[in-house]
Amino acid sequence: MGWVVDMEYGVYYRIYFTSENKVAIVCVQWFDENDYDADRFLSSGKYYSELEAIKYLTKQYNAGKTRGVPVVNNAVQNFLGNNIKNILD
Repeated sequence: MGWVVDMEYGVYYRIYFTSENKVAIVCVQWFDENDYDADRFLSSGKYYSELEAIKYLTKQYNAGKTRGVPVVNNAVQNFLGNNIKNILD
């Protein structure tokens, strides 16, 4: 699933809220960060895999930490609903 993370070159995954109001797990390197609106990252975390990012997002959602902004909460709920099989595998 996704790219192989290579910390030597700084490849990692981040959780991003797109301008289309969708949640995405993006694969980036340090120089890619400037291509994204920093305010749209849903966490400051840098994850070693897409699954690790999804698990973090699931924990935050289950703890009620995404519910402050309804449009974000709905996007997270939709994203997790589409990815629940990956989480449970």
